[in-house]
Amino acid sequence: MKNISISLFINTIFIIAFIAICSTFVIFIKFDKERYEISQKLRYELIADAFLSGFQFFPNDRQLSKLYGHFNVMPIQDEAKKIHIITNSSTDLIKQTPFGRVRLFSLNNEHYIYVQEIGYNILLKDTKQKPYNSKIALIIFACVLFVLAFLYTALVKKLRPLKKLNSQIEKFSKGDLTVKTAIDGDDEIAKISKNFNNAIEYINKLIKSKNLFMRNMMHELKTPITKGMFLSETIKDEKEKEMLSGVFERMNEIINELAKIEKLSASTAILDKKELFFSEIYNEAVKLLMTTKNEIKAEIEDFKLIADKALFAIVIKNLLDNAIKFSPDSSASIKADKNAIEIISSGDALALGLEAYTEPFFQKEKKERGFGLGLYIVKTILELHGLELEYRREENKNIFFINLRKKQ
Repeated sequence: MKNISISLFINTIFIIAFIAICSTFVIFIKFDKERYEISQKLRYELIADAFLSGFQFFPNDRQLSKLYGHFNVMPIQDEAKKIHIITNSSTDLIKQTPFGRVRLFSLNNEHYIYVQEIGYNILLKDTKQKPYNSKIALIIFACVLFVLAFLYTALVKKLRPLKKLNSQIEKFSKGDLTVKTAIDGDDEIAKISKNFNNAIEYINKLIKSKNLFMRNMMHELKTPITKGMFLSETIKDEKEKEMLSGVFERMNEIINELAKIEKLSASTAILDKKELFFSEIYNEAVKLLMTTKNEIKAEIEDFKLIADKALFAIVIKNLLDNAIKFSPDSSASIKADKNAIEIISSGDALALGLEAYTEPFFQKEKKERGFGLGLYIVKTILELHGLELEYRREENKNIFFINLRKKQ
């Protein structure tokens, strides 16, 4: 029951309730009809016993008439009619008593009591008998169904805003920050909706504030960095010139990396996903790496995947860049097929778990090149594609790989 939706749960409960009510009604009608028939037979037996016991005292016509009125029965005087009834009716009961014989007949929904005793032979018609009537039970049944239908309709109507809220939350979870979830009313669902809407507005303000801060910061830093790079060219000492240029280049690269992160965090819902050959992504990654294919050993069985070409190229570029940068021989290789993409390089094994290296600004040693943003960007882009980066150590080689089968 944990994984069942609220709508399905409610529908199931009301279907079970409807079936239970219908079944109960059918059973009730059946037993009530049987009860009615039993009570009628008992009444007829009582009437028959009264007449048989009365016959022992040889009642006159006045006494018999009194019995007829008392028990609401009428004697059939016409012999032909009597024979017709006895011959064509169905027998409901035959009973032999010490005083005589009793038979109950039914014909055209009318009931007859045939009393036989020495000297008496009377066929009595029940004038009070009424056919079984289930109208009251049907009215009660209809009222219960009406109440059930009313409760179901009211509950579904009450929960309808919850479906709308869930739909808006799903859009928000996929990156649509323009959704509006405010629902009129003062119940719990409306309050949740209003609070969630306030949270969306607050998050939008934070994102706008962060984006504005990042853009202003990068803009303000670009100007002094550019001026510094120009001024460094005027320095005559080549060693100092190279050191100063390296500092400014490093700062410029940091800003570019921050710009990528800002772009990723601001546009998670607008990936330009297309079906591409991996070779297209790899070629784009080599261009970004500003190297030649000959410097990388590649074993690629070309295949198609659905991805954002520009962002996935950054993933391959960053992984290759890290592999070359941190390997003793400054080389790397890539193996790719429809099942996985592997970036392989020599070097020491990771001292910490992969999760630590995918944190922003993580650096094992400050003297190493890089800013600790490369793998963080890789992780972020892969998450947008429903993939993840994994690592294993094999034959003294570091292997960073993307398992493409997990998405299938």
